[in-house]
Amino acid sequence: MESKHIARFVSIDYVHEYVLVDRPTFCLNSTAYYRDLANKKGCACMSDRAENELDFGDTRYTTNEALISCWSLLKNRKPTSDDWNYWQQCKKCKRSVAVVSTISQIRRLLQKEPTLDELRKGRASEFKDQKVLYDSAPDPLEIYFYKRKKFERQREYRFAFRLSGNMRTGPKVFPVRLDYIHFICPSSQLLEGGEREKMQELANRYEIKVQEVSF
Repeated sequence: MESKHIARFVSIDYVHEYVLVDRPTFCLNSTAYYRDLANKKGCACMSDRAENELDFGDTRYTTNEALISCWSLLKNRKPTSDDWNYWQQCKKCKRSVAVVSTISQIRRLLQKEPTLDELRKGRASEFKDQKVLYDSAPDPLEIYFYKRKKFERQREYRFAFRLSGNMRTGPKVFPVRLDYIHFICPSSQLLEGGEREKMQELANRYEIKVQEVSF
């Protein structure tokens, strides 16, 4: 499992703004962010409005928030046609890129990143990573690793810092080196749109491999 390939499916605009740039960054978003995102037009098919919430009869209870990084477990080394077909339901991902890494690489990044020391020293009680479970009866202590069954095609893998108490927080953004990326894989729709040369030029500049897929 440690060497298992995982991917984040992001828009080409995201790549140009945060990944293939002189000062690349990595972002951890809160579970509250994903609850709110589910209410936005075009995003409900990707984000769970019940993120980090439990139902007790007629009462809905929100447990401790967490800062998370969400990835998809790949069946193969590269994304498949099923992966692309699923993620491109989201309007934000029509012109998308898969950023491919491994579980061990992202774990090392988050456990050793100096700017995350404040999370490890009290603002968060725990760092953990595992597969998301699509179960109707989640453990309240680990609810940030659960989503409703309708999302199981995402095959999500999460890296999470559980926050102390019920505090809400904005995203945690920090600078990174790009060596956590094994390669990037543009969607066929993106390549058909004339981005191939620009993508390859930027990848060469930042020494990132580009691998295309054909279905």
